[in-house]
Amino acid sequence: MFPEDQVPRQNNTFIRAAAVLLILSFFISCSERYPFFIQLPEFVESEPGDDRPGKMLSIVCVDENAVIRYTIDDSTPSEIHGLIYEEPLYLAANTVHIQAVAVRVGYPAGPLVEYYYDPQD
Repeated sequence: MFPEDQVPRQNNTFIRAAAVLLILSFFISCSERYPFFIQLPEFVESEPGDDRPGKMLSIVCVDENAVIRYTIDDSTPSEIHGLIYEEPLYLAANTVHIQAVAVRVGYPAGPLVEYYYDPQD
């Protein structure tokens, strides 16, 4: 039908463009700014397990390679700033604002998540 040097390349170009768009949309849908593997930390409340008032707060992340950094002083946590989360936090009588990010070595901190605790609620 066509000599070998005149084969239409339109279909190959379309397939390549579609593949690139599909890959890009995957990365964009996973994260707008951060690597696709950095997940948002989540706050999980539980009761203290004894007669103490208040709540226990765990900060979890599905990315096992991420370190969670958090602050309780209204500063923004980052790759180098903030406490490293290691165990559930006990929240009692004071109102507190907790901010947290997931961090992986060599990458910027992931998106910020916030938690507000008011003992009056």
